[in-house]
Order: sequence, then C-alpha cells, then structure tokens
Amino acid sequence: MTRRIGLLSLLTGVAGLWLVAPSAASAAATVGAADLSGTPVEQCGGLAQTCNFVPLNTPSGAEEPGSPITGVITSLRMRTTGGAVTFMIRPVRKNATMALTFLNVGPEVAFPVAADGNPVGHITEANGVHLPITAGDRLGLGYTNVSPAPMIGAIGGARACGSSQGPGNTHPVGTEKTYSTGCPAELLVQGTAEPDADHDGFGDETQDQCPTNAGTQGPCPVSATPVDGSARPVDGEDLLSYVTTSKLKLKKRIAYRFVCSTECQVTATTTLVLRGPDVGPIVDTDLFPAGQVIEVFLKPNKSARKSIRRHIGASKLRTSVTAVNPSPYGETDTDTRIFRFRR
Repeated sequence: MTRRIGLLSLLTGVAGLWLVAPSAASAAATVGAADLSGTPVEQCGGLAQTCNFVPLNTPSGAEEPGSPITGVITSLRMRTTGGAVTFMIRPVRKNATMALTFLNVGPEVAFPVAADGNPVGHITEANGVHLPITAGDRLGLGYTNVSPAPMIGAIGGARACGSSQGPGNTHPVGTEKTYSTGCPAELLVQGTAEPDADHDGFGDETQDQCPTNAGTQGPCPVSATPVDGSARPVDGEDLLSYVTTSKLKLKKRIAYRFVCSTECQVTATTTLVLRGPDVGPIVDTDLFPAGQVIEVFLKPNKSARKSIRRHIGASKLRTSVTAVNPSPYGETDTDTRIFRFRR
C-alpha cells in the first residue's frame, strides 16, 4: 500500500525568500582572551626551550569556546613582557576524540614583541592579518625562549592552559600534539575574526570591499556606463553565486543562501526530494539589491523531518535559482545545486 502525502501536509508555513539581516554569527567576533588586562607571569621551560601553548579554560573555569564564526583573523593583539621573541600565533583545533589533543591548522603568523622591561607587560598589535579560522578553533602560540624569558599568560582563578616543550614553533602544520595541563594561566592572546563570504582569505568588514567576488578585494567591478546613463551589468555567469555550499542541518527550518553581484530579480525553485513523492517544486520570486545575502527557507513538518531522518542518504534539497539584472541588457544567470542533509 502506497501512502501519499500532499504538499500542504508536509510543509507547516510553506516557504519564503528574504534578505538576511546581519546577526552576531555573521559579524566580526573576538577570539581568544576576553580581555588583555591581566599581568603576564607564566612562561615555558628554560632558556632556548621551544614551547607551544594552547588555551583550555577561561578565567571562570569554563572550557575555552574558540571562535564563534568561520572566517579570517584580520588582526591580533597580545600582552607580554620579558625578552624580545617572535611568537607564532596559530589556530588550534581540538580533536573530538581526545580531550587534550589539538590540531595545528596554520598557516602561522609571526608576532615579534619588543623587550621594554615593563613589569605589567604591554600590548602589541598586528593588523592586516589573513589567518583562516574555523568556528570552534582557538588561538594558540609557539615560540623559543630567550633571556629574559617572555611572559605570556595571566595566572589566577580557574584559568588553565596546555603546554608542550620542543619542537615548539617548528611544529609542522597539520600534526597533532597532546598537551600537559601544568599551565595555570590564561593566554593573553586575542584576535578579531571576520566573515569571508567569498573565501578569498580577506575579511569582509575591513579587508574586502567586494565580498561577493573572490577575484577582487577592491570595489566590485562596474562596467562602463553607456550613453543612455544605465549601468552595464556584469557578465551573466558572474551575476549569481551560492553562499551555502555544505550539507544542510536537519532542523525545523531548512534554508540555503546566495548573493547577486548586481541588483537582481530572483526566482528560486526548491524541491524537497524524499523517499516517496517529492515535495514541491516551491517557487519564490522577488527583487533584491546587489551584494545582499538572500535566504530561501522552508519548514517541513514532523512527518517530513521524520522521513528525512530515516532516509538521510536518499533525501535531498534540489534548488535552482535564476537571477535577472533588470537593466536594459537583461543579463541572466541560472545556477542549480543539490544539497544533502546531515543530522
């Protein structure tokens, strides 16, 4: 016996298409120490000892949360005192299977700090950084001790960090290392992470004037203006690009995103492919400004979510988006993508 479920019984609020408003998840975020007001007193090993440090806990005792966003570290700040040394700031990724094993994911950023004898340390900044970071990654560092020994962590409260001695900042990118916890300090290292929508390695807020085009970090390309005064649109192949590229999280609200490089009339066609009858296609259309992230969403009910969950490998979201530049030239770009689901 075949059970047929209609579109209206599978979708609760049906679907929609709108501009994505800025949120905390898509804005610049602080990574590392919440502030740099502590006095650096912690060091690693003896002279000429190479060291790695990674954060484990915040001053409250909670586990260091890591970066709240995936993007690019665009600036770094560090409070230290002691001898002049070059610190290698690096993203560090926690291994899910071993609590104190971390993965260096690089690349490394050299961070020279001058020796000035100030007992409470001083803050050194590095701007114009291009250091990729994934949500959940932390900021650690490697260095080789000099004389006087550099101090890099504030001790007190429930702070904790992990440390390892030798090979320190010569650790090859991609190697794993288990860290001892004999380091009761909070690393005084802080960075600013920005989104990177086009994945060109430049932060969208301070480094990239055209976050929808990976080929440029200056203003978005604009063609010559013809005699009638209208702006000539970009080539149709460059008009539309998907922002969502990975598997979709199975939850009450399923969504995918894309952007147009110029003003565009968008028609999005979405089909939920299940084990059994497909749901849709659902068609949405509207006019949107250039460079704005556009989101298409649908809300499957419990029956549809249950079907996806039971047949996660066979279920998918089939999408087709057509963008038309409403100028007299009428450039058109149609992109299609099929999304799988993850639990």
